[in-house]
Amino acid sequence: MNGAVAYLARSETRIELLSVLAEGPADGRELRTKLDASRTTVSRTLDGLIERQWVTEENNGGPYRLTALGAYVEREFSDLLDAFELGEDLTPLLGRVTTDEFDLDPAALADADIVEATTEQPLAPVERTMAARRDSDSIREFATVVMQDSADMAHERIENATGSDTVEFVVDAEVVAAMRDDPSYEDYLDTVANADGANYYVHDDLPYMLALLDDRVLFGVVDERGTPLALIESESEAVYEWAEATFEQYREEADPLDA
Repeated sequence: MNGAVAYLARSETRIELLSVLAEGPADGRELRTKLDASRTTVSRTLDGLIERQWVTEENNGGPYRLTALGAYVEREFSDLLDAFELGEDLTPLLGRVTTDEFDLDPAALADADIVEATTEQPLAPVERTMAARRDSDSIREFATVVMQDSADMAHERIENATGSDTVEFVVDAEVVAAMRDDPSYEDYLDTVANADGANYYVHDDLPYMLALLDDRVLFGVVDERGTPLALIESESEAVYEWAEATFEQYREEADPLDA
């Protein structure tokens, strides 16, 4: 590991002090207050940063300010921390797909909303998806799992779709096979296979749930048992463009559902 990176990573106080000085010069008392740290801790931290020429001291005892090198180090390290924090937030999705399956730059999802399943609300991701679908005029979606409530809503939208609507579903082949074995999905499958205003396709291998609902993009993640884990929702234009191209790719690889 680079020595400078290791030096910063070993101490939150060093990182915080650089962040404070990135906002402007400060004397020792201001630093102790903002860092909620003792005089000894702040003094020792400043000595180390001054030795590395990241901080300069005016007069004797401050004010202290970042050097050009210190400003560069603080900015780059701050960006690194933001990248790792975003990576942790996106772990439910990014940790379950390969770069071949998901080549979108994760930074594009920095402003995304993330809804995770919890013990209290295990179906929160599904409920968020259904709410978004209910309010959308255009639906393009592929799914790795279909739950009964979600299927009922999709059934209604497909049944009522007209030629002016955009309603397209691409569903994983294993999911379709499971629905064919379940009598409760018989009417649903009959409707989607014969719908005039909607298109329903079957794909052999979908890596995750993706939905384009008007100008929103939703990514859904389930575990090996099909249990919802998280939903990531974005209104980024870059994310939408990527999602649209990805949806079209998988749709082209899929086959129409047989009646």
